[in-house]
Amino acid sequence: MQDIADVKIGPFYKFLDLNDDGFLRYREKDGNLRPKDFDELSPVKTLEQFEKLLPETVPYRSKRIIKKHVENIPEAERVGFLDSLKRSEQGQIS
Repeated sequence: MQDIADVKIGPFYKFLDLNDDGFLRYREKDGNLRPKDFDELSPVKTLEQFEKLLPETVPYRSKRIIKKHVENIPEAERVGFLDSLKRSEQGQIS
């Protein structure tokens, strides 16, 4: 058995992956960021790139979840729900 001589920890963003749309890859159910394949180089090269991608990924994830599940809202309620989203985008309180 050999002694461990040195341990180096890389910046976490160098272990992340991007999805097909160029946003940070995440798990839909909780938003946790997903790692790249172990044998691959990360497409996220710098902290600045990560800091730019993170705030862009958050609304991307939210919109995808809404689109995926909007059909589960009963049709009679769906129009009102979508209208409330439009009002909130316009800064109006619903």
